[in-house]
Amino acid sequence: MGPTNNEYLDKAERTHDAIDQTLQRTAQVANETDELGGVILENLEQQGNTIRNIHTSVLNIEGALRRSDALIRNFTKRMSSDFVIQGFFCLNAMMLIAVIVYGIHQSGGLDSGDDGSGSEGTPRDDDTPSAT
Repeated sequence: MGPTNNEYLDKAERTHDAIDQTLQRTAQVANETDELGGVILENLEQQGNTIRNIHTSVLNIEGALRRSDALIRNFTKRMSSDFVIQGFFCLNAMMLIAVIVYGIHQSGGLDSGDDGSGSEGTPRDDDTPSAT
């Protein structure tokens, strides 16, 4: 004779319990995965906001650099075309040359023979020929 009805019912109940435990573990894994997905989604949203803020900052900096470059170009054009500034630079150059020429003239020329002794080309006592 084969298995009885009670044996079939016991076996079915054990199988049902095993399936129920497996379903509970699967539901627990699904809940943990859902929580983890929520944390990951929140992190991705923060990273996306950070990237958007950085992109906005880069665009602002780029615009400021363009404006400053245009201002520098405009300032350079105005300076190069302003005759008053050009005249001032020429006057400064001529004054510098005049100071250099005056300094050379006051020191007695380029070949003054000044050796630092302060005698300004006057003969010294030991320069006279000796009578030996």
